[in-house]
Formats: sequence, structure tokens, C-alpha cells
Amino acid sequence: MNENISNQVILQTVQVADLLSGTSIGTWQADYPLTGRDYEHLKNGKPITFDWANSILLTSIGIGLTLLGKYISAQTDPK
Repeated sequence: MNENISNQVILQTVQVADLLSGTSIGTWQADYPLTGRDYEHLKNGKPITFDWANSILLTSIGIGLTLLGKYISAQTDPK
């Protein structure tokens, strides 16, 4: 079985049996078109909007605790 598959557009998986190519054996598969969102997810592991939302949430919790402490202090302070 001697098939020449160089310089061709591969649209489906090609299986080659009994292949002896010397130093390496390779498999080729059709390209998978990634969207920008898919690429960022694969590259970083999570979307950047998750980091933004996490930062905003933690900042809001910190401000809320500060204001809660001031409110409790003002309510219990005997003037």
C-alpha cells in the first residue's frame, strides 16, 4: 500500500497500515477550526471574564465587610 498524501487538503482522518518511514511515524488529522474563545480556554484554562468577575466579587465582599464593621460600630457606640 503506497499512497502519496503530500500537498493535499485532508478533510478526514487518514489511516495507513504497514507503514515503515525510517525514524518517525506520523498520523494526520483534518484541522479543527477553533474560535477565539476556545483558543483562550485551551491556552489559559479559564476565560478572562472569570478573573474579572472574581476580582469584582472579592472587592465587593471586602467593601461590604468594611461598611458592616463601621455600621455595627456606629450602632453600638454610646455617645
